[in-house]
Amino acid sequence: MIKHSDPQIILAIETALAGGSLALYRDGDVYADVRGVSRSEDVLPAINALLQKVELGIRDVKEIAVSLGPGSFTGIRIGIATALGLKASLGVPCFGIMTTAAVGSTLADIDRYAVVPVGRGQYSVQYFQAGKIDSNEPSKFWVVNKSELCRMTIEYSKTTFVFAHEFSDLDRSTPTVDLSNAIISGKPIANLMCHLLVNGHKGSGMTPIYARPETNQVR
Repeated sequence: MIKHSDPQIILAIETALAGGSLALYRDGDVYADVRGVSRSEDVLPAINALLQKVELGIRDVKEIAVSLGPGSFTGIRIGIATALGLKASLGVPCFGIMTTAAVGSTLADIDRYAVVPVGRGQYSVQYFQAGKIDSNEPSKFWVVNKSELCRMTIEYSKTTFVFAHEFSDLDRSTPTVDLSNAIISGKPIANLMCHLLVNGHKGSGMTPIYARPETNQVR
């Protein structure tokens, strides 16, 4: 039986990417999650259903993590609005985390590029040095289309590319794509966000981060 007074219950909300995900963290690991949550009318019912599944109520949540983007403009706004509403209602802290930072945390001990699909055939890419994770600082961050991403995998073939679990529309059979140095994260982004928060990567604000190609900071 789950202890309802457990102070480590964390709720992660990720609606910035297509599909979306939710996760609950307790006692050192994610113990409940759900995928396919991105529409505004589905988020709160999905949160309640997830909590009920593990015999918890919304007031058992002690911290909230929410994705700031990059991702869908509408999806980012839905997630942040939901998280801020819960923060005000519950009186608990809320922390924003970049989707690329969550994906990049999959391999924190090496230099890597984190890649997430942001819709309309575009991808957000962020470079992380070994041992570094900036949970909401968009340094060395840019937006590329599929052909530009393909060129990057060739040009930077000595550095690992980590793709979001939600990533599915880049054809690995395309001759111009070199993904021999790439992996796909095995966990939904909401799960990764929980681990970032627990490990002290709480960010410094709740400003949404939108995918804007004109503001690229190319490495």
